[in-house]
Amino acid sequence: AFTILRQRHLAPRRWLPRVKAPQVFRFARLLRRTPDAKLAQLRMPPLLRTYLLMGGWVSDHAVVDSHMNTLHVFTGLEIAAIPE
Repeated sequence: AFTILRQRHLAPRRWLPRVKAPQVFRFARLLRRTPDAKLAQLRMPPLLRTYLLMGGWVSDHAVVDSHMNTLHVFTGLEIAAIPE
C-alpha cells in the first residue's frame, strides 16, 4: 500500500511535509515488484481510501508512533478539489 501511496497519491511539493519526527518510515522509491493496486486499496484504512478517492494526497513518509504502536500518514485534501 505504501508504494501505491507514493506512486499515485503523493502531495504536491508545496504541501509536502518535511520530516520532523525522530522516527519515520519512508515510502519505497524503487519497486521490487509491481504492486497489486486493488489489493493495496483493500488493505488501506477506509477513511484514508475515501480521502484518496476524493482527490486527497499523502506525505512521502509515515511517522512511527511507538507509544500507540502505529504509523501516522499525513493526509491532505483541498475542499475545492472534492468531486460533486
